[in-house]
Amino acid sequence: MWTMRVITANHFRDVKALVDVRECISCLLTQKWKHCFIS
Repeated sequence: MWTMRVITANHFRDVKALVDVRECISCLLTQKWKHCFIS
């Protein structure tokens, strides 16, 4: 786990990355994969 000190911009960047991954997986599942790679 991250230490309490590391709850900074890095945390929000990681959360955004997770959201992007989930959106990409949704794209893949709906066969709209081109939207994932054209950003």
